[in-house]
Amino acid sequence: METHIFFSLSSLRVVIQLNFLCWTGLGICFAGTNEIILTPALNTNAHETGRFSVKKAKPGPWGDLEYFPLVLEPPDDFIAQSIDLKQAPQKTIWLFKGDRQDVRQIFVNAGIDDAIIGELFDAPEPLVEENGTVRIIPPDRVIENLTPVQRSKLYPFIGDAVSSNPYYAPYSLHPGGIYHMTRSPSGLRPELIHLISRLTYTQATALQFSDIAYVFSKTQDAHERWRVAKTLQREFSLSVRLHVSPTSDLVALSDYWGAGGRNSMVLPLLKSISKTPGGESLDIVHLLPPTARKLLNTYPQPSQSYDRSDMPDCFSTSFSFFADEPPGRFLDYVGPVLNERYEKARQPWQLGDVILCFEPETGKWVHACNYVADGIVFSKNGKSRGRPWILGELNEIIAAYLKKKEMTASFYRLKPEFRR
Repeated sequence: METHIFFSLSSLRVVIQLNFLCWTGLGICFAGTNEIILTPALNTNAHETGRFSVKKAKPGPWGDLEYFPLVLEPPDDFIAQSIDLKQAPQKTIWLFKGDRQDVRQIFVNAGIDDAIIGELFDAPEPLVEENGTVRIIPPDRVIENLTPVQRSKLYPFIGDAVSSNPYYAPYSLHPGGIYHMTRSPSGLRPELIHLISRLTYTQATALQFSDIAYVFSKTQDAHERWRVAKTLQREFSLSVRLHVSPTSDLVALSDYWGAGGRNSMVLPLLKSISKTPGGESLDIVHLLPPTARKLLNTYPQPSQSYDRSDMPDCFSTSFSFFADEPPGRFLDYVGPVLNERYEKARQPWQLGDVILCFEPETGKWVHACNYVADGIVFSKNGKSRGRPWILGELNEIIAAYLKKKEMTASFYRLKPEFRR
């Protein structure tokens, strides 16, 4: 039976063609129905405080798992190359293509109040029109008082379509928002955290932030700007532990984590751990195949770039999950590798199954990751050097990527002739 999951904006609806599945780790429960509702327990941009809690995974062939978040920050040398940090602008400038009337219509379409439009457009300043562009220096109160919906409609029209433009390529925040991202000490003053929260907006379910220049203008010194840049690019991974005891079914555990012989060192390790009186917890990094084990919770280094500019992405990561070494070069096209080496996966899902996310509206593959256990996946969320390899909850990763009305996720598995 072929399986496709459809994620949409009506509470992240999931439609799946199967008879029975209960996947509580992902917040999905199917029971003899073709259409269900996925409602991830994400408290989007809510004011969360306190320490992270330990979660228990649903029982399954993977054994008795528990996990908790790890907070990762990009390397200092990567942050030092940040264009935003180098320029550190002290005022916000909006640049639009077109003439005054074109830009006025953009503001109208974004639902901006007539009084604000009049303030920005009818006075000699802060608007300047020249060379086919309109430059606006918005007052602080305008920036702060835009609603998230207004930002989502206005910001895509600001500036050029280049990665250095934070309106075109905004910071992608954790689905829990900046308060969730700063539950681990960040070095930021509470008022800055609150300001970032106010300026956050969404594209579909993806939380985004663009007003880096405005936040920098409210910092006290270069160190605080550095902490802002570091914090906005925090990434969450998971520390996942398997409890093994003398009563554990080592054959079943070895069968699952051994992945049909592709991960052959699992059984001796499990036998050794199981002899501990009362049992022992083992970080599953030791149960992952060599490449995933080597890359987990690390950031790409310049030496890992094939041409010194392109970095490993989710696709090269997912299709090399069982490789002995990370690939020497990256995928140019997903289709040929998928068609040659993979087939549609059938339940139950297995360690290393590739999950491919597709946008029907754009006809593009937007993400790939590998199934690990329950709702946990191995993923690299983008090819930037500032994005590490992580273990994450699939619902959170989907929420971060869902920027269109609908997205599908399909499961694939290596064909028998390519399994070792």
